[in-house]
Amino acid sequence: MEGLAPFEPGLEERLLLDRAERRLNNLGYFKKVRITNEPGTAPDRVVVNIDLEDQPTGSFSVAGGYSTADGVIGEVSVSESNFLGRGQYVRLAGNWGQRTQGIDFSFTEPYFLGYRMAAGFDLFSKYTDNTKYARYESRVIGGSLRLGLPVSEEFGFTLRYSLFQTELKIPNTIKQPYNDCAVAIPGYTQVNGPFLADGTTPNPFVGQPLYPSCATDGETSIVIKEAAGKTLTSLAGVTLGYSTLDNPKNPKNGFYAEVKPDIAGLGGDSKYFRLVADGRYYYELFDDVVAVARAQAGHVRGFGDNGLRVTDQFFLGPTLVRGFESAGIGPRDISSGDPRGNAIGGTTYAGTSLEIQFPIWGLPRDLGLRGAVFADAGTLFDYKGKKVFDVTGDRLIAGFAPATGCVVTAALTVIPECVSVLDSSKIRSSVGASILWNSPLGPIRFDYAFALTKEEGVIGPFGARIGGDRTQAFRFSGGSRF
Repeated sequence: MEGLAPFEPGLEERLLLDRAERRLNNLGYFKKVRITNEPGTAPDRVVVNIDLEDQPTGSFSVAGGYSTADGVIGEVSVSESNFLGRGQYVRLAGNWGQRTQGIDFSFTEPYFLGYRMAAGFDLFSKYTDNTKYARYESRVIGGSLRLGLPVSEEFGFTLRYSLFQTELKIPNTIKQPYNDCAVAIPGYTQVNGPFLADGTTPNPFVGQPLYPSCATDGETSIVIKEAAGKTLTSLAGVTLGYSTLDNPKNPKNGFYAEVKPDIAGLGGDSKYFRLVADGRYYYELFDDVVAVARAQAGHVRGFGDNGLRVTDQFFLGPTLVRGFESAGIGPRDISSGDPRGNAIGGTTYAGTSLEIQFPIWGLPRDLGLRGAVFADAGTLFDYKGKKVFDVTGDRLIAGFAPATGCVVTAALTVIPECVSVLDSSKIRSSVGASILWNSPLGPIRFDYAFALTKEEGVIGPFGARIGGDRTQAFRFSGGSRF
C-alpha cells in the first residue's frame, strides 16, 4: 500500500518461507513453487504470495533388464500420488520375465484419522525361478501394515508388521534333475546295485540313487532341501528415517539415512533378529555435477530351537556391488560339486559406493541426458544355518566335512549329508559407467559394470571350479509418466 515502507523479511522469516517452499516442493504435486511477499495493511503485516504450477501426479512406469541368470526381465506399474485429490498414494505393479513373475498393490493415507500420520498396507505375490544359481523355485505371498509418524522436519519413524508365506520347491525332472540324489527319477537316475564294489558284499543302500552320478547334472544343496515346503513368517519392525535432502526425487545436496530393526517370531516358523542400515550423502561439486556416497550394512541372528533358516539369510548381488547378478556373491555350498555353486545366503554384509553424476559435454541440458561413473565395494559372509542333515532318512550321516564335526559314518555311494561351505569375507569390488536419461518416456538408466575383485571359487571333486561369484555386466531400467 502507498505510504508503507517495503517489507524486508528478517532471517527467521526467510527461513520459515524457505521451509514452506521446500515442503511444498517435496509433496511432488507441483512442478514449480515460488513464494514471494509484499507489504500488508500495516507495518507489522505481510502478504505472502504462493505461485504453484501443477504437474502430473500419476505415472505409468516400465523397467527392464537382462541378467545372465534371470534372462530378460521387466516391470509395469501404475501409480497415483494424489488419488481423488486427497493426497492418497495408490500403486499397482506387475513384473514378469524368464525366471520371475509377481504382482503387488500398495495404498497409503497420508493423514490417517485426521492426524499427521501416514497409514497404509501392501499386498504382494512373487514367484522366482532360482535354478540358475541355487536350484530351487520360490513363491512368497503375503501382506504388511504401515504407520508412519513424523517427529520433526528431518526425522520420523514407521511401525511395520508383515505376515507372509514362503514356499520352496525343488524341480526334479529329466530336464531339471535337482533332487534325484534323494528321489530317483525312474528311467533316468542310476541306482545302487545289490552288491558293493567288490561284487560280493551286499549293498545296504540297494535301490538308492548312485552318488556321485546323480550329482553331476546339478544337484541342489541339502540346505535348500531342508527348507523345501512352506514357511510362515510373522515379522514386526520399525524404520527410523532421517533426511535433509533438498529434493527427494532428484537430490543434489543433503543426507538420507534409515535404520530398520526387525524381529520375526511373533507366531510363524521363522525366529530371528535383523538389523539393516543404509545412508546416502549428496553434494553438488560444481554446477549440476553431483557426488553421491553410499554406505549400507546388515546383520541377522537366529534364535529358538530351529535356529536360522536359509530363507531368512541375506542373498545379495547388484544392490550391494554392481557387476554381480542376483545372489551372485556370498556363501555357497560346494559339497555336491555343482560347477554353478549353490547360494545359501549369509548373515552379515557391508558395502560402500561412490558415484559422480554429470551433464554430458556438448549436449543441450534440455535433452535430459547425463552421465555417471561409479565404484562399488562390499562383502556378504557368515552362513549360520545347519550343516548336517539326514537327507535319506536312514539315521546315518554320510559325508566328510571335519569343520562341521561330520565324518564318514555311511558308504559314500549315497549323497553326502554334511555341508561344505565356501564362506569368504573377501571384498568384492567393481567400477562402471552409466547413462541417465530424463526422457519423454520418463527416467531411464543404463549401467555397465566391470568386476575388479571377486571370489574365484575352488576346484571341486569332479575337477571343475565351484563356489565362485556370479557376475553380470549390464543393467537397464526406465519409466514414463502421465
